[in-house]
Amino acid sequence: MKKTPLALLLACLLSANAFAAPTTHEQLTALAQDIVRTSARHDPIHATALGIAGMDGLLATPSEAERAATVAQLEAWGKQLDAISKAAGPSISLVDADDAKLLRAQLDGRLDELLVYQTDRKDYAGPALSLVDAIYTQFLHLPIPGRDDAAAADVPRAWADIIARLEKGPAFIDAVLATLAKTSATIQAHVDTWPENFAMGRAAYDRMLQREQLLPYTGKDVEGMARDELAHGWAEEAWVKAAAAHRKVALGAESGGGMAPSGPALIDYYRDRIAELRKFVVEHDIVTIPAWLGALDVVETPKFQQPVSPGASMESPRLFAKSESGHYFITPPESLKEAAERLDMNEDFDRDRILQTAAHEAMPGHFLQLSIARRHSDYVRKIQYSGVFAEGWAFYGEEMFLRLGLYGDDLDARVFTARWERVRGARVIVDVKLASGEWTLEQAARFFEEQSGFTKSASEAAVAGYALRPGYVLAYTVGRLQLQELLGEYQRRSGDKGSLHDFHDRLLSYGSVPFAIVGPELLADLGKPAGAVRAVANY
Repeated sequence: MKKTPLALLLACLLSANAFAAPTTHEQLTALAQDIVRTSARHDPIHATALGIAGMDGLLATPSEAERAATVAQLEAWGKQLDAISKAAGPSISLVDADDAKLLRAQLDGRLDELLVYQTDRKDYAGPALSLVDAIYTQFLHLPIPGRDDAAAADVPRAWADIIARLEKGPAFIDAVLATLAKTSATIQAHVDTWPENFAMGRAAYDRMLQREQLLPYTGKDVEGMARDELAHGWAEEAWVKAAAAHRKVALGAESGGGMAPSGPALIDYYRDRIAELRKFVVEHDIVTIPAWLGALDVVETPKFQQPVSPGASMESPRLFAKSESGHYFITPPESLKEAAERLDMNEDFDRDRILQTAAHEAMPGHFLQLSIARRHSDYVRKIQYSGVFAEGWAFYGEEMFLRLGLYGDDLDARVFTARWERVRGARVIVDVKLASGEWTLEQAARFFEEQSGFTKSASEAAVAGYALRPGYVLAYTVGRLQLQELLGEYQRRSGDKGSLHDFHDRLLSYGSVPFAIVGPELLADLGKPAGAVRAVANY
């Protein structure tokens, strides 16, 4: 049939559209995908942690050449990102502009890790420990036919990957040991003049906060927040002790929480407490729990990790794995009774402490929040992890549950909350003072021991960790404050139309990204129904 001029015009338009230049969003997505895929190829252990299939049998030996290539690649991606942003111009949408900011902060953070902080050169145990963790992760996620689309053929394939990686292990470790020997010789040759090398200086610390974490603060600002938090923790504990003296009760399980059972029964007790938390969230209309939310399996912390992980921890579903399930690791105290007597900060021995830790780690803390974030339909948002957002949300949840009555009138829950507030305030002060070079490790450890209630050895170990990873422990303090500020602005704008449930649902729908991104977007979307906002995150 002969085409009319109109039909020819439409055909031309359709043909031209098929070859149209990719949108800014498509370009940013393609760049993010390239970053993830290329990084996974160069670091198969990281690929295992992300749940990227097909690389579990591989092992890349780190080298200076590989390190230099990584720096060059990161810089090349940075130039590509600049070109995308420049081409978009002032008409770029808020979401695309924010995605570009997130990718820039991600690239800058990785470059600073290699060029400024050089953690890989300071953490001598890192490579070998990462190999052990990767093998353990593979054991933990061995496929079970019929679950998460796993077939019978996947089982021998998974075992073959573990064996292949183990076979490559000796050469990997030999290379690490050779590097260690060389480094050790260099240190010994200069030991008398070698300075402490954990300090980056206040200017670099401020730059990290603003460039990598997108925070509107300086180290001085953060230290001020922390001192306020530390003082409030001490004051709250004084009030609780006064109440305990008035009631003539001892703090600990005897104050109302009730001692947890010892032995194998402890695992089931934890499962029951997590179920109790889920029920509380629903009954108090705190946040939507999606129907697709996976299971959280409670298991004992592996023996090799227990000395360095005395408390509970959580592994969320891996970012690209099929499984929606996570793992909640617990390290039972050697004696629950002795733990209750000394009120050890890192040990959960009664109902209320177990609930409080699980509220932070599981429900509605990290497990719920990260499970939602990993399903985000925007690829750039999906691959983000903002410690300030994640830890701020979990820390905020601890106090929220206390205020909403989860523990009744139990005093131990209040003193536990107050002491952890002290810990979080004290360690931020330590972080700022160490990174700026104002304090030595010894000064920092002594201050932390005095303010936190940790033992001398635990304080020294904690402070060494902060020195190695500057800027992370502030996430709890800064994140909670930013979240509360955003909640206040939400209330002001929403009035009687708003609710805590609506705010929480909206908050979690933007992914695990800094509040500098979440805040403006959430407030801009207040005119949309909450359901429309939640759809973004595949609710």
